[in-house]
Amino acid sequence: MLHLVSAVLGKMYDVVTARSTDEALQKISLSEPDVIITDVRMPGDSGLVLLARVREQHPHIPVILMTGYGDKEVAVTALKTGAFDFLDKPFSNSELIASMERATAYCLLKRLDNSVYERLRSVSAQLNLHQEFSDSTVVAVGASFGGTEAIADLMSQLPGNMPPMVITLHVPPTFSADYASRLNKISQIHVQQAEGGERLKPGTAFLAPGGKHLAVRKSAQGSYVTDLVDTPPVHSCKPSVDVLFHSVARTVGANAIGIVLTGMGSDGAEGLLSMLKAGATTFAQDQASSKMFAMPRAAIEAGAVEHIVSLKEMPAAIIKCLSASNAFQGKL
Repeated sequence: MLHLVSAVLGKMYDVVTARSTDEALQKISLSEPDVIITDVRMPGDSGLVLLARVREQHPHIPVILMTGYGDKEVAVTALKTGAFDFLDKPFSNSELIASMERATAYCLLKRLDNSVYERLRSVSAQLNLHQEFSDSTVVAVGASFGGTEAIADLMSQLPGNMPPMVITLHVPPTFSADYASRLNKISQIHVQQAEGGERLKPGTAFLAPGGKHLAVRKSAQGSYVTDLVDTPPVHSCKPSVDVLFHSVARTVGANAIGIVLTGMGSDGAEGLLSMLKAGATTFAQDQASSKMFAMPRAAIEAGAVEHIVSLKEMPAAIIKCLSASNAFQGKL
């Protein structure tokens, strides 16, 4: 079981394994993991003992417990002891991954509540746009693995009079609304999860809900509005960055900025290229500051990126682009 779990999760996460409670506690102290998965049956003390020890020594770390075949009593005990989730054997790879996504989402939300983001908010006023923008300009952002923190870092430093923004991040449905709420607390921009039909106005940002694609379309009145699309996943992603970027290319054209941040896979590369061909300015996060460089690399290799910028320099680069001329033409 240890080998199977590490093989599945090792494709998406850095995995450290242990074969006993004592070994696990030693490695937890050294590696400070975000999530712990343990079997009830372990050499020496059981997984319930490990769960109790972790709750005492590291109460912030969510613990997923793999229980015996149909052992409901153990599951109830685990939840009472403080287990974040449990997996009843036999379970599928998709059930394992879904449990991990819930646990990592919990970790990321806790991290966003950390005081470091309050400090980020305090310095956001250092960047200013000395002009007002209409809703004819749109900034589109896409990210995946590592993007939760990268987007928070970016949003906390952008001024409140930014053109409207649309954001797609690969997250599960249980996470996106809470994440949007956290972003709203640390940003001068009003951030919310898109519900569909909201008008894109300066000083607002809309996050794609987990499980649905976010797009931009023109309303009957001629303004840009959000559009939720319930079509199949693209690149196994829903929401997909490509869906968002393609819609911005079609609808907004040259009066747009497209940004690919850290992430796994290639989602966003084709859409960013379509934005570039439509006349938009395009950015990608550089390798040094990316937690996972696959998405930016795919966009760069596709010829879709004009500017490769570190996460630290990204806010100023966006401001420079927007401030280049009063009649924004989409180019630095």
